[in-house]
Amino acid sequence: MVNLHIPLMPHAKARPRVVNGRAYTPSATTAYERSIKLAAAHLSPLSGPLSVSVVFIFPRLKSSRSAAREVKATRPDIDNLLKAVLDGLNGVAFHDDGQVVQIGGEKWIAAADEEAHLEITIEPYSASTEPPHRREKVERREVNRAEHRQAQAERAATIAAERKGERREKLAEVEQHRADQRKAKQAAAMEALREWTARRRS
Repeated sequence: MVNLHIPLMPHAKARPRVVNGRAYTPSATTAYERSIKLAAAHLSPLSGPLSVSVVFIFPRLKSSRSAAREVKATRPDIDNLLKAVLDGLNGVAFHDDGQVVQIGGEKWIAAADEEAHLEITIEPYSASTEPPHRREKVERREVNRAEHRQAQAERAATIAAERKGERREKLAEVEQHRADQRKAKQAAAMEALREWTARRRS
């Protein structure tokens, strides 16, 4: 697990600017991501699937009355904040941000005794790092899939048995028809024999 405390003002990933037909990343975003890379430069890039969690602490407001942290329910958007952090960590904390399979973020206004900063946690991804409700959802989905597969197997077995029973009934009908034909031929032969014998006696 990697824990980083980076004394930076949280900054959202800005959209690329287009000048004379060429797109470029705004300098403020580039500088912010570079600062994150420098703060994480001492790390060895992690391999494998990863879970990343970031707590964004914004400067305290003059209007704040509580000494504790307060939830920040205003811009910038959490997804743009996370994108900038991932791009900054890319290549230093992990080899490629495609390794990140789970990500979480929170926005807070600083408490009275702290400054704006980032709190970043990176750890190998496993089922144990998933939130309980997500694990339960995955487990329910797996149970549903298993039950569906079991139902399909039972249905297939029932259909196969029904078809096998139908084949047995059809074969029995064919055999009975053949037996009836043999009996009819035998009866016809006996009747023909009796008629022939009767004619000879007469």
